[in-house]
Amino acid sequence: MNELRDVIWIASYPKSGNTWVCSVIQNAGINYGFPESTLDYYMLSKEGKNFPICECVNPNVTIKPCSVLKTHALIGVAPPHHDNGFNMVGFIHIYRNPFDVLLSYLNFTRLEYSYRFNEKNYKDIIFYHMLGYNHYIECDTWRNIKLEDIPTANLDHALDAFSDSQLNIETLNNMSGSWFENTLSWINAANEGKGISIRYEDCLAGSEEFMKTLPYFTFNSVDLSRALDSVNKTTKERKSNLTDQASNNAIFFNKMGAYYYREFFSPAAITRFLIKNENILRQFGYGYLADNT
Repeated sequence: MNELRDVIWIASYPKSGNTWVCSVIQNAGINYGFPESTLDYYMLSKEGKNFPICECVNPNVTIKPCSVLKTHALIGVAPPHHDNGFNMVGFIHIYRNPFDVLLSYLNFTRLEYSYRFNEKNYKDIIFYHMLGYNHYIECDTWRNIKLEDIPTANLDHALDAFSDSQLNIETLNNMSGSWFENTLSWINAANEGKGISIRYEDCLAGSEEFMKTLPYFTFNSVDLSRALDSVNKTTKERKSNLTDQASNNAIFFNKMGAYYYREFFSPAAITRFLIKNENILRQFGYGYLADNT
């Protein structure tokens, strides 16, 4: 058997800010030998490309060649992708409140649908099971529909379905498990000292949460703060200059906020969700959402 490749995973349930966190860390380490190419494990695997080596991994973590890669897998008895040749030497886990995760995923389906429009099961899940429509919507039409255009009743239906399925999004289940399973697996591993877990909303609020990642790398807090400012500035500029709301960038940048679910779900649907999932929310530090209703 070939020797395992050391790896630091940047992990999250899908639509939890993983890509944004990757961008900040990548930007901070760019002058220290952090690779400029994609960190997406799935994309690199699909395209058969080499996994880039990160030259600024702290030697206290490993002295072997080490990659820093993004994954949406949960962590079980064996670390993610161990069977594919990776030896996890640490991880940075990002988690986000489930309301915004669901909205961000629904928005992302505008892009995802373009390469899954021939899959009947996918369309059944998105339009019938999640959103409660009684018909499919054409691919080009769906791509141009913003969250603001979807009736509140349909968004509420998706929130109720998410809650009733124990916070599982069926189209993501094979890769990531449910939001609860995925988040719990990584937080438990962090509590065992295998890595760190940071909250997306706290990262948006400032650089302090990001500083928890520094022990993995040779760049410093000043580099990380500058990177956060730079990425946020670039994101805001790109978002403000977007005129085509159906473009890939527009669909991606929609997810950069926090707690924007209040603008889309009805108060009644939010209350139902909070009542049913209050214990889970408190377990992950989101109890204040229930307290503020």
